[in-house]
Amino acid sequence: MSTPSDKPIRDYHLFNFLILLLFISLIVGLKYQLIHITCVYTKAGMACKTCGSTRSFERMANFHFNGISASFQSLFFLFIFQALMRPAISYLLLKHISLMRILKTDVVISSIWFVWVAVLLTY
Repeated sequence: MSTPSDKPIRDYHLFNFLILLLFISLIVGLKYQLIHITCVYTKAGMACKTCGSTRSFERMANFHFNGISASFQSLFFLFIFQALMRPAISYLLLKHISLMRILKTDVVISSIWFVWVAVLLTY
């Protein structure tokens, strides 16, 4: 029988599963050219700081890292890290390791990496 305290953990597992599914879908879709993303800024004739990121993701999904900027590589590895970290966190939660410690660590690591990548992409 589940208790009210089980709901946040179930929600967290679902969230992790959905993020993992999204990342895998994006990587597979780009690797096998099943999806094509068009930049809305380019369509509007505006400059875009992340122009070329989709092509870079496609190349990195095929293990071609030469000539790709450090900021795009950082963004790619952020996605890979998140895709690997999500199942690991869910596994730790299933083993009844401290929920708050895991959640805080997840938030801190993810936040720092997101900010770092955003700074790299901005400057």
